Amino acid sequence: MRAKPEAQKCPALSTAMDELADVDFRKLLIDYLNSDALHATIKQGLRKHLTHADLEAFLAFAESPAGRRYQEHSMAATREAEAAIEASTEQMASSPEFTEFFGSMVTRLVPLAMKCPK
Repeated sequence: MRAKPEAQKCPALSTAMDELADVDFRKLLIDYLNSDALHATIKQGLRKHLTHADLEAFLAFAESPAGRRYQEHSMAATREAEAAIEASTEQMASSPEFTEFFGSMVTRLVPLAMKCPK
């Protein structure tokens, strides 16, 4: 983990910050994710939208060969989809149409904002 600029000037602070992030925070997060309270909250939320039969069907799918394959690959597929969306968004944001739109937006809104009471 890369320390913040102020911590780079002080190795002891940098080490302590890294340890807090890598050890203490990780343990705290894992304990929370495995807590009975979180599991109860998740179950309560699921019960609002899914029946017991829905959950049983999902668990049967998760234990099937297709379900196991889905679990193995879904995170990678999600990351790839998110990266593609991010790249597309960046391309869109740097397009001439968006540049022109945001330029005209500033030109149209700043004069109005200057007339607003402070």
